[in-house]
Amino acid sequence: MSGRFRIGCCAETDEPNWRWVSAAMTDDDVEWTFFSNIPQNTLERAILRPRLSRYRACRGLAAAAVAGRFDLIVTHHPLVTCWTEHFCRGRRPCPHVAFAFNFTRLPRSLRRTVMQRAFASVDRFVVFSEFERSLYADYFRIPVERFQMVHWGVHEPQAATADIATLGDASSNAICAVGTQARDYATLLEAMRRLPQIRLILVATPASLRGLSVPSNVTVRLSIPLAEAQSVIRSSRFMVLPLVHAQVPCGHVTMVAAMFCARAIVATESSGISDYLTPGQNGLTVAPSDAAALAAAIERLWNDPATAAQLGQNGREFALAHCTEAKIIGFVRDLIGRCRTTGQV
Repeated sequence: MSGRFRIGCCAETDEPNWRWVSAAMTDDDVEWTFFSNIPQNTLERAILRPRLSRYRACRGLAAAAVAGRFDLIVTHHPLVTCWTEHFCRGRRPCPHVAFAFNFTRLPRSLRRTVMQRAFASVDRFVVFSEFERSLYADYFRIPVERFQMVHWGVHEPQAATADIATLGDASSNAICAVGTQARDYATLLEAMRRLPQIRLILVATPASLRGLSVPSNVTVRLSIPLAEAQSVIRSSRFMVLPLVHAQVPCGHVTMVAAMFCARAIVATESSGISDYLTPGQNGLTVAPSDAAALAAAIERLWNDPATAAQLGQNGREFALAHCTEAKIIGFVRDLIGRCRTTGQV
């Protein structure tokens, strides 16, 4: 394969200028084409369920792939992967990589059947934990060899010019919890009721707190921008990651952000995060749905700032070694190299 390497890419994102790692690969002789799932006309803005703009973007990527315009297509998010492959109908001449393949809840019934049929012809799935390799392979009846684990990798979050001043209610005298996917905030709020002397800044959405009573030592910040959420993490003493059960493959984004900020983590013990968090090394873990144990772990770390600082520093070293954007760029370059050499990924 000679000439510029052509990649078609589509993701489930609301960021209009999202271009994945393309800006960092300008010297790699790669031509990128992005298909946006952001609504682009009145009908797509009016009908969000089903998301018409997703189907339009997936159909566009699939049509271009079938026409031979790409040497590789990459989709981000299982729904985008599913519908792109469905529209290809087995006619694409290039490989298909499903990146960031992750489910908060596994699909059931008809949706599971539709996805299983579509995923059967995807060439490679990239997941962010070893646990997910066997989980999705078994669930969708796909050979586990098609699944590859890479650590979640991003640019190191940059400190805002006035983290503390702009947050107001977040400081070194508080801890934090950030995120929405598969979070057990009921258990966390019960734990905080047992710790009235400790303040918590909770960054979430209204849906993730629906029906829950918030104690007075908890300040809630709803649906704030990512940079502001990272400022909350950086300005807090450590982060709590409460998950709904012991096999949750979620929390990687906020966990890695906390590590980059050198913040220790108190988390629910889960197979889905064991590739990142080692108890006693860069955080503490507790059993699921155990408010008493969670409160004890929070209080232990609160009363031992030296240990919290050491765990946070260990986490930062882990993130710098395994969770950088450079690691993801290296992975993409390896994909391109294999594709150029063998036509496969």
